[in-house]
Amino acid sequence: MPEPRALKFEALASDLRRAITAGTWPLGSRLPTEQQFVESTGYSLSTVRRAIDILTEEGVVERRQGSGMYVEGLPRRKRGSLTIGVLIPDTSLYFPRVLQGIEAGLSESPASLTLATYGYDAEVEKTALQKLLDSGVDGLLITPLVSETSKPDSFLERLEAIPVPTVLVERRLHALDHFDPTEFVCSNHEGGVLRAVTHLHSMGHR
Repeated sequence: MPEPRALKFEALASDLRRAITAGTWPLGSRLPTEQQFVESTGYSLSTVRRAIDILTEEGVVERRQGSGMYVEGLPRRKRGSLTIGVLIPDTSLYFPRVLQGIEAGLSESPASLTLATYGYDAEVEKTALQKLLDSGVDGLLITPLVSETSKPDSFLERLEAIPVPTVLVERRLHALDHFDPTEFVCSNHEGGVLRAVTHLHSMGHR
């Protein structure tokens, strides 16, 4: 039996939410047109429109006359009473593993995750951070641009202005060394290199 039309647009809306959460379309980015969604998903135009309408009513998508459709807000996972905003450069290469670790940690607590990416663009990063704050997150896990952390004084001022608890992920203020006042979580890259070299040496490599 064919799937009811209502389930089709709800399923498409869910797919789009997941794609936006995963950073396929970051905050502020323009979405494909309705016709492009028709061609890429195989759904009818009416199904696509109803799915977009749902996201528009939720505040996730905004239709701009003569310009297109844009990601205006971020979907929320209704898993807990707290929401943690996560801001990372992208969801490719290294960061999917980082994101998996964050999600695994949050799965053990009454908290949900709201994700934003900024594509290593400083202006997009600022906009995405503000949208996370405007969405009402209770805390932040952020991976800012490396160039930002190379200017400790200005970066600390910016960090102190954030009104919710904030932890840096894979970033720290190396210039301040032991005097770094920030909260951060970083991979032990030096330790990993040491173990790799030790292993190769034990196998007889020079």
